[in-house]
Amino acid sequence: MHAISVCSSFNFLTGVNHVICAYRRNGQLFAVEREEVATKCSLSMSDFDWLVPHQANIRIMEATARKLGISANCLVSTVREHGNTSAVSIPLALDQAYRNGRICRGDKVLMHAVGAGVTWGALAMQA
Repeated sequence: MHAISVCSSFNFLTGVNHVICAYRRNGQLFAVEREEVATKCSLSMSDFDWLVPHQANIRIMEATARKLGISANCLVSTVREHGNTSAVSIPLALDQAYRNGRICRGDKVLMHAVGAGVTWGALAMQA
C-alpha cells in the first residue's frame, strides 16, 4: 500500500506558503520525501540552511547529511544532550537551535522523521 499527502500552511497576512510537507507510508526510502518536499518548494538541497532530522542516532544523522550534500555544520543535533526522545526529538532540536541563535528568521529548514510502522515524513519551512 502506498499513500502520500502533501500539505502546506498558508499565512493569510503575507500570502505566503511557509510549510510544505510530505507523508508516505510504505517501504520506499525516505529520501524520496526530502527530495519531493524540496521540489515542491522549488528548492534544491543546497538551498537549505539547516537539516533537522529525527534525533535517533548521530551516525545516521551525519550519514544522511552527507548523502544530501548538506554540511555537518548545518546539521542540528541534540541527541547527545537529550538522547532519542522519539516523537518530540525534532521539536526539541528546533527549539534549542532557535534559542541559541543558530536558526534565524528567513532560514530554510529541512526536517525529516522516521516513525513506527515503517512511516517516514519530511517537512520544509522558512523560519
